[in-house]
Amino acid sequence: MDIGHTLETEWNPLIQSIRSSKKMVIAAINGVAAGAGLSIVLACDLKVALPKVRFISGFTQIGLCPDAGLSYQLVQTMGYTQALSYALLGQPMLSEEMHTRGFLTTIAEDHMHEARSLAQKINQLAPLSVEHVKKNFQQAQESRFSEILEMEKKSQQFLGFSQDYREGVTAFLEKRAPQFKGN
Repeated sequence: MDIGHTLETEWNPLIQSIRSSKKMVIAAINGVAAGAGLSIVLACDLKVALPKVRFISGFTQIGLCPDAGLSYQLVQTMGYTQALSYALLGQPMLSEEMHTRGFLTTIAEDHMHEARSLAQKINQLAPLSVEHVKKNFQQAQESRFSEILEMEKKSQQFLGFSQDYREGVTAFLEKRAPQFKGN
């Protein structure tokens, strides 16, 4: 079995589509997230899990290495030494530790309700603003500080001329909820 081909044709395109989506992708996790399933969870923008859910790398226990972006996600969030230990030893982390380490947005008994609530809150925001925040924050993980300053400047130049920005300021001054249209 050519696992590299499977990654190239199935898993990596899925991970890339989550990360490149202009929309926020929210994961609601109710069971074990292991291997590439963990990669999918970590590729999502916001993550809500039930308490005590187990998150397992598990690759080295079957003679493989992390894939589908997991190496990147682990090192970015945990740092090299902790990520290496987690990936090599295969010890699961529970939701509570994942949240403490910054992998999860929140833990909730009714994780689906919480995920829907997050989606509703995000849907009330200006769509172009949400899109740029997501893009800029992803780029911030991968770029130098000077590149981020330039990217943020360009985003603000673009958003500053949007109808949503005008609506947001007007609504603020009129003390009412904004009606964003994505323009």
